[in-house]
Amino acid sequence: MTTTFHVGNMFTADPTIKAFAHGCNGIGVMGAGVAKQIKERFPWAYEAYRDAYPTLELGACQVVQNNDITVFNLITQPRPGPTAKKEYIYLALARMVLEARVRGIGKIALPLVGAGLGGLNPQDIKMVLLGAGEIYTPLELCVYELG
Repeated sequence: MTTTFHVGNMFTADPTIKAFAHGCNGIGVMGAGVAKQIKERFPWAYEAYRDAYPTLELGACQVVQNNDITVFNLITQPRPGPTAKKEYIYLALARMVLEARVRGIGKIALPLVGAGLGGLNPQDIKMVLLGAGEIYTPLELCVYELG
């Protein structure tokens, strides 16, 4: 798997990307950051998450598809705020990679999941993402930071 880092808007930077991942809390709320953008752009992904959140464990990866767009809701923190944990991120990413492989998805855009509002150091998250990249698959993770 290839992991590349970019500066820009993950939703508009590469029009060939049809799959998006982001971190979610475990209480069914997408009220800020990239999660809020997912909710606004893909309300069907939010509705599926909201309906399923009581059964989603930390480290889960919920896959929601609508036509040609796929959203990976990664459950990386127990509640909103600086509560993300690297182990939850890594587990959710590993599950996402497997789901992408089964679905034939070749490229996923995502932010530095857990950095920013999640409270973790961006450099630590880059290392987690690069570690997830060691899983053998033809998938490309396109990680976006705002400039």
